[in-house]
Amino acid sequence: MAPLIEIKGLTKKYRIGREVITALDNVSVDIEPGEFVCLLGPSGSGKTTFLHLVAGLDRPTRGDVFVKGLCINKIREKDMALFRRRFMAFIFQSYNLVPTLSALENVSMPLMFDGMAKNRRNRRAKDLLTQIGLGKRLRNKPSEMSGGQQQRVSIARALINDPKVLYADEPTGNLDSRTTKEIMDILVERVKEKGVTLVMVTHNANLTEHADRVIYMLDGRIQKIVDQRNNTEEVFFSEEDEIEESEMRKEDAKNAYGEGAPGEAKAIVTAEAAEAAEAVEATISAEAGSGSTTGADSECTDTDRHPGEGAGGEAAPEDGQTAAGA
Repeated sequence: MAPLIEIKGLTKKYRIGREVITALDNVSVDIEPGEFVCLLGPSGSGKTTFLHLVAGLDRPTRGDVFVKGLCINKIREKDMALFRRRFMAFIFQSYNLVPTLSALENVSMPLMFDGMAKNRRNRRAKDLLTQIGLGKRLRNKPSEMSGGQQQRVSIARALINDPKVLYADEPTGNLDSRTTKEIMDILVERVKEKGVTLVMVTHNANLTEHADRVIYMLDGRIQKIVDQRNNTEEVFFSEEDEIEESEMRKEDAKNAYGEGAPGEAKAIVTAEAAEAAEAVEATISAEAGSGSTTGADSECTDTDRHPGEGAGGEAAPEDGQTAAGA
């Protein structure tokens, strides 16, 4: 059977100042039609970045993503929006329901964009909501429902268009353990019933029990893939390998910038910055010698700030922080 999703050499890099952060590093994997694949890893492992790229919500630095044979990272955004509406659906941790609409209206909304008549789309939404236990909540708005009920509405909305692929980003992250189990049971039952391919991101290992395959991610790479259908495991690198590589990267950084005091960042001072600092010191000395009380001693210019401080003395972003948060 040909894969529904093909990921080839997927890489995503972000630039923060002079530093380049690699959120995803040369990832390749295929996903079959109707398969439930779980992406498991700690915060910052690259799993959410992976999901966004595979869903066409972001574009890779390098590599390609094929869905139904179409390279989605090379088509226009207008065409991508249409492709997503017809073939993909999303479930988010924060539900993303329209607060002014009822459960029925939230679920039926995707059908409105397809031009379906109101009576028909409402009937279809009502049937789906009833199947997941919300038949008595059709007219309730999100503020009138619990977190678990809101996530059921978002699941119904995602499935209303019969998508081929469903992407779920921490779908139970805001729920308690009992509600989490209820939501996962509903989600797995519905996608299996409809033959939908499910790609789910989580950091909770307990949620992987229903998955066909679990992709373990660490530091932007696939660490291993476990196929739970036949109890096989494919290992790409071990934690020991990662620790060794991390130590090598630290050694390379030490050789490049020199070794500072333990726990301290090594400041790189340019010639221009040094000259500017000398000019400031000369000005302060001159004013002090003339008896001037301008308050220069208490002021801090851009060149006087400690490394790691931004304008106004605010702390600069720490290494590894990115807009993606993955």
